[in-house]
Amino acid sequence: MRLIGHLPSEADALRFHDALTASGIASDADPDDNGSFALWVHDEDQIGPAKLLLAHYLANPASPEFTDASQRARAVRKTMEAAEKARRSTTADSARIEHERSNTHTSFVTILLIVLSVALAIYSDAGENSRALAPFSISNYASVGEGVSIHRPTPRTADGKIPDSALVRNLGSFPEIRTGQIWRLVTPIFIHFGWLHLIFNMMLLRDLGTFLESRFGSRYLLLLTLVLAAGSNTAQYLWTTAEFGGMSGVDYGLFGFLWMRGKFDRFVSWQLNKNTVLMLMGWFILCALGIIGQVANACHTAGLLIGMAWGFLSARR
Repeated sequence: MRLIGHLPSEADALRFHDALTASGIASDADPDDNGSFALWVHDEDQIGPAKLLLAHYLANPASPEFTDASQRARAVRKTMEAAEKARRSTTADSARIEHERSNTHTSFVTILLIVLSVALAIYSDAGENSRALAPFSISNYASVGEGVSIHRPTPRTADGKIPDSALVRNLGSFPEIRTGQIWRLVTPIFIHFGWLHLIFNMMLLRDLGTFLESRFGSRYLLLLTLVLAAGSNTAQYLWTTAEFGGMSGVDYGLFGFLWMRGKFDRFVSWQLNKNTVLMLMGWFILCALGIIGQVANACHTAGLLIGMAWGFLSARR
């Protein structure tokens, strides 16, 4: 950059800066200690035209080419912004996510989450083996009435009734977690009931997790996943019972984070595709209305809200 001169006030500096922009000359105006403003031109080849324009401004600042410079500069900036947007992809759509999955570093956390989910699905016969799922559920006790719980799998007598010996009174919430089994706040995300449930959640995790991990790093994704898992699992347990599982709460949290971060962070060059937002929010509403079937709606809601709050607050920072 080269210094081409000074102007006495901020108003003069801004007007002349706009005149330079309208003429296609990139420049800066910086305040000096004495209150005047120094004028800098970026390109050495444009020093001559910029000095001629400055001399003209100093001789006649009320000239029409300076009084309407702001409007012309605004049009130039819009053209430049449109050209920049056309030059690079600013939308995180399926094609861009696939490109990043193939051309960025290995997404270790995303792969680990998928492997653990698939392994537990195989081990538990896609959720059919309740005994295999017992160490991973948020609790092995189910409430059957006011202050009364039973251990799962539920024991039955020969005639199909629950024996009184199987009833536990005044057990309270989170019985295993209160005894130190903290992992149960997280591990329900690896439980899936049916292969379609697993496949749908893993496809979404693969796309969102890979994109987020490539942008923010593996440790960031791991921390976000742990918070989303604990928050969404807790919400579902308190809202209904302990008989739930799935990665969908985390998936909706990752979606909410990327949605808000891309929308409100002015330093990022991407946003989630509008069709992706519409599809996931449409699915969310269908699940909430009960059209899809028995779904962990509290998980979806808590994960989405936590992810959106995290994305918005981190963008504002």
